[in-house]
Amino acid sequence: MSGVEKQYNQLLMGKNGSRRALVNSHGKEVGRLDETPAEPGKQLKLTVDIDLQIAAEEALGDKNGAVVAMNPRTGEILAMVSRPTFSPQDFAAGIKRDEWNRLVSDPEKPLLNKAIQAQLAPGSTFKIIMSTAGWQEGLVQNMNVHCSGGAMFYGRRFGCWVKGGHGPVDFTKAIYQSCDVFFYTLAEKLGIDRIAKYATMLGLGQKTGIDLPNEVTG
Repeated sequence: MSGVEKQYNQLLMGKNGSRRALVNSHGKEVGRLDETPAEPGKQLKLTVDIDLQIAAEEALGDKNGAVVAMNPRTGEILAMVSRPTFSPQDFAAGIKRDEWNRLVSDPEKPLLNKAIQAQLAPGSTFKIIMSTAGWQEGLVQNMNVHCSGGAMFYGRRFGCWVKGGHGPVDFTKAIYQSCDVFFYTLAEKLGIDRIAKYATMLGLGQKTGIDLPNEVTG
């Protein structure tokens, strides 16, 4: 119905065979006309690492969210978890109406694969895109910001995740301490058009092309 099995169903299922035979009035076979042997499905080896998958599932536990672990050099998926989830066994013999209604009306959306279908703000991972943009545009090499725990931008104060502030922050410190004020300042210098340019170049707002059905754009 979904997932890897649906994506590769044609490859996995093979082809049915057939045999045409002559039978007499009693149903007894008295001759054969032709036979087409069945073709077994092809084998499929996943890149999922079972130990890493178990660790990811245990780490996420009952929390609402997703975990994806990838090999950044190849794009191979090593682990993928979405929570809350459901048991595929519930669908094996036809799901009961009450159970189906519970799944589709659940506000935490257990039927949604959050790893490839949830459209959520990227949070602090976006700072790496900002860093790339800032470096390419020559803005961060000598940039220094004083973080006192927040700063004013466009008439409104935005706080840093460290309430007391990070103090003086250069580009390197901004990355490893994830200083919000530094990146807010960088965003103001870059402007929305350059931010959008680099975010698009790095794949945001597009499908990854993962070999799973029903992926949506970020």
